[in-house]
Amino acid sequence: MQHQTAATEKMASRIHQSNCKWKLRVGMLAALILLFPLAAQAGERFIDYAAEDAAYQTIRTLTNADVDAGQIAFVGLFGEEQDLAPVFRAGVIGTPGQFRFYTRDEEEWDTLVDEIDFANRRSDVMDGESIQKFGRIQGVDSLLYGDIREARMVDDQAVVRLALTLAEVETGQILWSGNVEGEYSIIPEPQPLPENVRRAAINAAGDAAGRLRDWGEEREDTVQVFFLPLDGESGRQITDLIVGEIVGAGGERLRFYSPPSESETRRMLDRLAADLYGPGASDEAHRQRIAEQLGQIAAGMPADEETVPVSAVLMGRVTGITESEELHGAATRVTANLQMINPLDHRNLWSANIEGAYMGDAAEDILTRLRIHITDNFGMVVAVAVGALIILFVFSKMLKAVTRPR
Repeated sequence: MQHQTAATEKMASRIHQSNCKWKLRVGMLAALILLFPLAAQAGERFIDYAAEDAAYQTIRTLTNADVDAGQIAFVGLFGEEQDLAPVFRAGVIGTPGQFRFYTRDEEEWDTLVDEIDFANRRSDVMDGESIQKFGRIQGVDSLLYGDIREARMVDDQAVVRLALTLAEVETGQILWSGNVEGEYSIIPEPQPLPENVRRAAINAAGDAAGRLRDWGEEREDTVQVFFLPLDGESGRQITDLIVGEIVGAGGERLRFYSPPSESETRRMLDRLAADLYGPGASDEAHRQRIAEQLGQIAAGMPADEETVPVSAVLMGRVTGITESEELHGAATRVTANLQMINPLDHRNLWSANIEGAYMGDAAEDILTRLRIHITDNFGMVVAVAVGALIILFVFSKMLKAVTRPR
């Protein structure tokens, strides 16, 4: 009987373990089913950002090629499995530059576009007759269209490669054709700055503001300055903190334009900053394009202005965030190098190494460290507290025994 009971219990244990394993497998499968769409959506978003970058690279290439295209209409992308055409169209229209894009919606236009089977046709070249049909639409001088060669995630980077063609609608002649590539590297969401770093960064901003104010008062001309985000550790967060201080330091001779908070515009500024220090920065036309693009972005900030000639760019790098123990508490220091350049000739107009420090209150610092110590050593603290209570209990009993009347 005992053997039978043991066998039954063993069998029940195996069944229980088997059920647990199946529950674990089902749970993991359910988690994958739930997480897969989220991962897919994130991948699609990053590929959209790469398509946005491909649009920027297209405008950059057409500008450097000095193409005279008049008003351009973007028609579509052949053979696309992903719906990148709307993203690319918004990208070329939204990129600052000299080109004008056709943006009206007309029934005749839609009919002509529908005649071209972009989804199934595997050629990236339209015939001249189809191109000339678009010449009937008033205001359209040329067509931009192309073919998606690649659109995928490669590790932590999204890549989009396009073969594009720009054609004149009047003659059907090809004005330009080439390959462009857009990329987007996944950037982790920045974490909020600790309070001590935040205060040190604000003090560093005050240092920069004072120096810029002194420099501006010595000038006889007015300088229009565009502030690009700082590079380096916590550059984004520190830029957001110090930009208000620096913009307020303008005075009569310095007028600052701070970077907008919209993520789309920030990605545009990242591309312009990379271009500003990129391989083509020595070319005058290249620098002129960047200066004009920055001016167009700046013009969009004060809504009452049509154009802003940007004559200087202020950019830089966070060079250090350090903490040290000092007599009166913990000190935090933020250091950065700022440089103001003329974007047309890369001439240095102003530069400075700035520093901001924040000294934590000694009493506050002791309490903070005590809280951290208690949190990190909770088990030991409980043991010490229990031991202390036992000692007090024993001591009180001994005291009562000694003081009891005999």
